[in-house]
Amino acid sequence: MRINIFGDFVATGEMPEMIDLRNLLSEADYNVVNFEAPIRMEKAKQTTKSGPSICQNEKGPKWLLQQGFNIFTLANNHAMDYGIEGLKATVSALGKEKVLGAGTWEDAYKPFILKKDNVTVALLALTHCEFGTLTDEYDKRNLAQYGTAWINHPKIDGLIVRLKGKVDYVIVLAHAGVENIEQPLPEWRDRYKSMIDLGCDAVIASHPHIIQGYEEYQGKPIFYSLGNFFFQKDKQKRPSWYYNIVVSLDITDKGLSYIFTPLVFDNTSIKVDNNEYVRDYMKRILTVMSEEDKYIEYVNKKCRELSSFYDYMFYASGYFGFNSKLLVKRLIMLPYRLIKKTPAHLMNNIRCESHRWAILRNIKNRNNIQ
Repeated sequence: MRINIFGDFVATGEMPEMIDLRNLLSEADYNVVNFEAPIRMEKAKQTTKSGPSICQNEKGPKWLLQQGFNIFTLANNHAMDYGIEGLKATVSALGKEKVLGAGTWEDAYKPFILKKDNVTVALLALTHCEFGTLTDEYDKRNLAQYGTAWINHPKIDGLIVRLKGKVDYVIVLAHAGVENIEQPLPEWRDRYKSMIDLGCDAVIASHPHIIQGYEEYQGKPIFYSLGNFFFQKDKQKRPSWYYNIVVSLDITDKGLSYIFTPLVFDNTSIKVDNNEYVRDYMKRILTVMSEEDKYIEYVNKKCRELSSFYDYMFYASGYFGFNSKLLVKRLIMLPYRLIKKTPAHLMNNIRCESHRWAILRNIKNRNNIQ
């Protein structure tokens, strides 16, 4: 059994041309992609949240199916941007039998079972906690009963253990991390490794919009971010936005092996990257990951750089923390007084693991708190 796992897909305009990908897609039994945002609907309303609400071309599902994609993960931070109506329309367009990680509680946390040559594989699609994530099963409001599967829900560890007792392989497709940094947080490394300890055979992640490193733990692969498979966005100048990898898993009754293929896209095409950019980039970030001091130094530096962003988000929530430079900070933040304050920003900083861990790491290191 071969499974190709691609990164995030958002097409806001016309569908791209696929160059040199026909064999890659046709040789796999399953092609998996994260469908990052709901399809465009005229009457659907944006949900209240922190960050942008996005939608994509309603032609996207049909185009992806024509290209050979047959599994779509919806456990991500944009699936509920247009509420239940938007998610239901997207599931319908993709085909409910091809979707995992979203819907009712039962649908969102239900594994996708693949079978071939007497080998069974369970796929779980899970996201860090943002808007629309199903976290409180006791909240019986309608909205709280429809959404996406949370990677750190208390039921997940037991689910993995039970699945491993029923199938040969368990693959977690995660959607988590801090955006636009080259290395995963140590907390996510620990979480994914704990899933391997529970019985997972691979963890393949997306969300940060940039390729992050990978490693083997207990002989099993963990990819921390595949990057954007195709994500149309105006005025995006970072080269890292346009490069990504697809991970190919070959699974038999004798074991699991993997390779990755570098890809690159622009607003009109997606193709295999043959200019060595990704491979050179990967060598560099893997070198940093392998040297603990350099790795921790990089992560802490990035968390410090993000502190002004988080300060802004707290301010936009109507909350402003105290420190010795409060007056100066208030003056710096003066332009943001015109921003409409919403508790959604504060809520997202607290409940989303990626944000919370980055904030705590910065506070700890800045103030020498153990």
